[in-house]
Amino acid sequence: MSELEKMKKGELFFLGDEVFTNRKQHYKKLCLEYDSIPKSDEKARNDKMKEMLGGYGEHVYIQSNFNFDHGQNIYVGSYFLLIII
Repeated sequence: MSELEKMKKGELFFLGDEVFTNRKQHYKKLCLEYDSIPKSDEKARNDKMKEMLGGYGEHVYIQSNFNFDHGQNIYVGSYFLLIII
C-alpha cells in the first residue's frame, strides 16, 4: 500500500515519501505564483486560488503571503476572509 493510500485511509504514513515531497514542492510553487499576483487583479488571484484548493466559494479573499502543503484538502465557503498576521 502506498503512503498516499495510507493517508487517505487515516493510517500512519511517512510524510517524507516522494509523493508528498513532490506535492509539497508543487503547492509551494503555486503559493509563490499566488503571492506574485497584484492584489488589484482579483480575477487572476481567484483563478489561482481555485487551482490551489479543493473547493472555493464566492467572494473569497485570502491575503498574501499564503502557504500550505496540500491544498486539495482545503475547502473554503462563500464570503470568506482570511488574514493571518
